[in-house]
Amino acid sequence: MRLFLFDSMFSFRFYRFVPFALLLAIFQLMVASVMAQAPAASAAPPSIRLRLLAFQPSHAMENVYVHDPLAAADAEGQKLPMRTYLNHESTTILLRSRRLILTTSADSSSKKEQRLAEMELPEKTASAVLIALPMPEGSVRPYRLLAVPDSIQAFPAGSFHVINLSRSTVRIELEKKPWIIEPARTMQIKDPPVRHGNQSGMKAFVKEQENWRRVASGLWPHPGRERVIQLVYENPASHQVQIIAFDDVVPR
Repeated sequence: MRLFLFDSMFSFRFYRFVPFALLLAIFQLMVASVMAQAPAASAAPPSIRLRLLAFQPSHAMENVYVHDPLAAADAEGQKLPMRTYLNHESTTILLRSRRLILTTSADSSSKKEQRLAEMELPEKTASAVLIALPMPEGSVRPYRLLAVPDSIQAFPAGSFHVINLSRSTVRIELEKKPWIIEPARTMQIKDPPVRHGNQSGMKAFVKEQENWRRVASGLWPHPGRERVIQLVYENPASHQVQIIAFDDVVPR
């Protein structure tokens, strides 16, 4: 899947000096590619089901509102809970376009003064998990958004949805079966191989020139009838590639 940016204000020159911002920019590039697998639609749906996820618990916010740029000037935003976990609860958001703005207030004036993030969803998006990624201090917006497809067809039960946010090619081995994921790409691992206990022995490697260096190992329980989002990212402090998992559920 090939990725592209949502924010026209993004500057590649700036990110050469801010490696973590570049990492997050690559991360945000996933959104369109992940969700562009559905056929194009001539018009945006009148509503969309959204769930909002904090990248880390320390970044969770109590008050987050979705605003439609095409709504009436005095239209209030719709509250969208930001969670540190995923469950069946989604929020139906009414939109006149595919673009949305996140702020800290329902007041329409917050679209100018209290913006947290903004993005344009790919066409024919009916449901998505939005992951809020913290941006470096001094950025235009505090967060960038990644949208993960949330339909049963795009993200089936019993699968890992692996997103490589790092700048390295990554190899994930489950019970010695390899999956290669290029930078800024995604891959679904459906019904992964398991050992005794219904778990997969996992090893993760990054490619350095022509060699593979192991960066993680452990056990990944089989998702069963559930789903798991696996994010591969570069720790901004240590610059080491790490993996964080979010257990997900299948939409009802």
